[in-house]
Amino acid sequence: MRSQWDGFDEPYAVDPARAFASYRTKKTAFWGDDFFGDAVDANHWTAVDVGSATITQVDGLAGGGGIMRSYVEGTSEAQDASLYGTDINQFDINARLLVEFRARTPVINTGPESALGVCGTWNLDMDTIAVSAWFKWAGSAVVVAETDDTTNNNDDKATGITTTTTAWHIYQIDFEDPSDVKFYIDGIRVASATTFDMSNLTATEAVVQPCIINNKATGTSVHTLDVDYIKMWQDRQTA
Repeated sequence: MRSQWDGFDEPYAVDPARAFASYRTKKTAFWGDDFFGDAVDANHWTAVDVGSATITQVDGLAGGGGIMRSYVEGTSEAQDASLYGTDINQFDINARLLVEFRARTPVINTGPESALGVCGTWNLDMDTIAVSAWFKWAGSAVVVAETDDTTNNNDDKATGITTTTTAWHIYQIDFEDPSDVKFYIDGIRVASATTFDMSNLTATEAVVQPCIINNKATGTSVHTLDVDYIKMWQDRQTA
């Protein structure tokens, strides 16, 4: 599969480590966050801390750079440690959006659920978010893919990937064709047996925001999700 993104010299799904210099800004709009510094950027993000859970930006990791760390801890209570784009939904699925995260799961346990991707209007209960496309860990290290466009709902589709506590992976969601949204992990397409159709979105519903989710309803299980960066590309508006 050689799906080409205008402005890139190579198909983005083949080389997820592509350099910024390989896109042409006249054609493609770009936004990203490398999570440098030790504070969440309130201009772009709303942090959600419910119960004893914590989401925090961590700077000065070995090797340089920073991460966004989402941590659900062992107290038996409802907890949520999430981040979303302040409901300033400015990324358009119909503009051939591409979203990319680099992430790891340094602590994995049964119970908590976490996700990386995009959503419409934020809700603390991730199952009630009307518009979404994300990778999800549903109480284990097994990664699944999900989309919901208010009409078509594809839940918990197997990717064949199980994460470990040490490995970083690159997660991509490709909206070049909203009727056939594609998911990639480390440049390899996953969940390809499912057609993730999000073509029923209205123009208003198709405008989304990035989100990092980590929560649990109860129990003493713990889970940590580290995100190294997020990058998002889409067609540049011409009018």
